[in-house]
Amino acid sequence: MASYKINYHLTNCNTTAASSKNYDTDGNIIYFCGKAVDGCRFLPNDGDYNYISRLSGGSTKITKFNLSRVSASDDSKVIKGDIDGISSDGKYFSKRLTFGTANSGEMECYLNARGGTPTVKTLKINNNVSGTNAVSVQNDSNFDITLTGDVDGTFTVIPTVIYKNKYNEAARGTMNVNGNVATFSVPVDTNEEITINGTFTPKPKELTITNHVSGTVATYVQNGENFDITLTGNTDGSYSVVPAVSYKNESGTQTTGEMSVNGKIATFSVPVATNETVTITGTFTPETPQKDVPVTYSLTNCTVSPQPQTVKTGSTLNLTVTPFTNYNLDSCNIIWNDGSKDVTISVAGGVISFTVPDSCISINIKAVASIITPVGRNYGAINVYCVTLDNLDAFSKQRFFEIKDDTQGIFEEVNLGIFVNRIRRIFTNVPVSGTDSLKCGNYNTGITVQTPEKDVILLDFGNVTLTGLNGDSEDYNAQISVFIPCRGFVAVDSKYIGKTINLSFKVNVITGDAVAFLSCDGVIFQLESFSLSRDVIYETGTTELNIVGGTQWDEQILYGLEPYVIITQNTTINKPVNNTQESVTIGDVTGYAQFENVDLNTVNLLVDEYNTIISELENGVYL
Repeated sequence: MASYKINYHLTNCNTTAASSKNYDTDGNIIYFCGKAVDGCRFLPNDGDYNYISRLSGGSTKITKFNLSRVSASDDSKVIKGDIDGISSDGKYFSKRLTFGTANSGEMECYLNARGGTPTVKTLKINNNVSGTNAVSVQNDSNFDITLTGDVDGTFTVIPTVIYKNKYNEAARGTMNVNGNVATFSVPVDTNEEITINGTFTPKPKELTITNHVSGTVATYVQNGENFDITLTGNTDGSYSVVPAVSYKNESGTQTTGEMSVNGKIATFSVPVATNETVTITGTFTPETPQKDVPVTYSLTNCTVSPQPQTVKTGSTLNLTVTPFTNYNLDSCNIIWNDGSKDVTISVAGGVISFTVPDSCISINIKAVASIITPVGRNYGAINVYCVTLDNLDAFSKQRFFEIKDDTQGIFEEVNLGIFVNRIRRIFTNVPVSGTDSLKCGNYNTGITVQTPEKDVILLDFGNVTLTGLNGDSEDYNAQISVFIPCRGFVAVDSKYIGKTINLSFKVNVITGDAVAFLSCDGVIFQLESFSLSRDVIYETGTTELNIVGGTQWDEQILYGLEPYVIITQNTTINKPVNNTQESVTIGDVTGYAQFENVDLNTVNLLVDEYNTIISELENGVYL
């Protein structure tokens, strides 16, 4: 079945519900029904203005509707499309046709109620778009609707119209928008009331500000019915003359108002409706700008907290200088420069509170602390230093020198090497407390060296769990060896299988001697003494070569510095099971055993303790 669209061209009329929207070529009845608008009517035998046009057999064919009026009794049949004709009052039109297969394509239908004059109707508009005005004009068979913003602006939500179409069906349409104007058309015949929805956003109004306050910037924002004006200083400062705004009040009268001031910011509000220009007067006085002053530190055997890299002029620099442990603060000075000279301020106690002058361009904090009690004092009249290869190289260049006695005319050769008692290489990091000057007897070399923090240090190598291979008594036949750096392998009792042990050293950094501690659950069970150092051979004499340090030594360092454990054990092939039951004392049993009828009445135990021990013995334990 072929079906084609019918296009209606209506003048002073509308189609009715009975009218067909499409036609087919199967011989079905097609209805052409219309209703004249108010004030108009269909004329009889007016086929020149009421007709259809379509393709038939490949050519355009015109069928004119020359109809007569029916009696009033048949008006309802015309309205329903049951008969051909014009209603008695000329209001309704009805024509029925069928079409064969020769017809094809869209059909054009022209209906024109030429009798009379269209009655002008009014359209009620429910306008829900705030800030706009809606009007309608009847244009032939349509109401042309125009929605206009009260001011310049845009439709941020495009307006829609709720109306009835030409078939008297409820419909919704989107208006055409151009700037602040939106338009739409609805059929006159089917509409008496419509509703418009959407959002109109007015264009913000502009305010021109003439600002006579030097050193400030004036801005504004529209806030509802007011312009909120903000005057901001370009720098920190204050208003020596409070700013005033010349504007028009709500009645349009020119007036002046004082701005509200908070620091470098001043505010004021004026009505939008009456103001396009305002003038601001007043005086802003900037503060003297602060400068960033670099701060450097020259610290010897001490620290400073905090340690800022810059400080602003006019602010107060608060610092605390703290000497290293076992050191005493000798001096603390603030050295600041004004661009032409240095100014030195001595500070007692290391507590600094310094207000930075505006003329200051640099600050140096200089502090020196010296050692109170050297570590070597505990071992006699010796000095102990932590030296580097660079220190030893510098010492070698100062070691030999001559002292001339001008009165006697003789020279004394000095060899500082005779004051060197021992040089040892310690195979661990030695904590230092600060620096000192390397001294030999009464001679000060001026070489800066580090000093040890303390004579005895503790090294903790952590814990290791001695795991068994079999999980039975055979594990207790294992051989356990612990490698201790610079000591070698030492045997550990196999009773520690399944337990966690700890290895730690106490090292004397003066002598290089060390003691290794093997412990379990905080209890030391084994001690090993050895040396964690090596002598550095050093010739002290000139004619008689006394050698500091031994000429022979064991190179235990070649063993390595990482401790580890070796466990040698046998694998259980068949676990022996002894089902012999006998009365025994628990202390006489070794290996795995289960007990029953246990008697602990002679032991002073709590009830919970007693029950726990009985349960463990009955389930089986390794002894």
